[in-house]
Amino acid sequence: MPALTLTLVGGPTALLEYGGLRLLTDPTFDPPRTYERDAAPTLRKLAGPALTAEQIGDVDAVLLSHDHHEDNLDEGGRAFLPRAELTVPLLADLLALDDAGFRQVFAGSPIKRIGRDRMVRNCLIAAGNSGDAALVEPVRRLLEDSDPAVAEAAEWALERLGPATSRPRAG
Repeated sequence: MPALTLTLVGGPTALLEYGGLRLLTDPTFDPPRTYERDAAPTLRKLAGPALTAEQIGDVDAVLLSHDHHEDNLDEGGRAFLPRAELTVPLLADLLALDDAGFRQVFAGSPIKRIGRDRMVRNCLIAAGNSGDAALVEPVRRLLEDSDPAVAEAAEWALERLGPATSRPRAG
């Protein structure tokens, strides 16, 4: 089993490396400064990152907890985003991937190794846990997926999204 390496960059920013996959959380690369904001408390960044964006290098994906203010995505972090292979993908878009689309999106990425079916199954679990009613239709389309694990995960996700959304059980 590959080892997980966690590198704390500073503040909310961390680099996670596992099995060749590189994920960066909440990129903040600005030096210490003050962020003046309209009708909101002033934010003061007291320390810069331990590593620069250049030292981080390329990543496979950026995970953002939120982006409404600079404590989780500052100007340096926004400049870094285009370097990520996959930045803030919409769950509905990931659920819509067929095998060819999956291979195209994840070509050259370690994510490709898990394959479309396992990726979509994992996205269905995220969809079911999200509580987001907008995902009901993308999830419903996967009820008849050719992979039984995907179809079963779709049924589970619909049940989690609300009892009225799942299909009636046979028998």
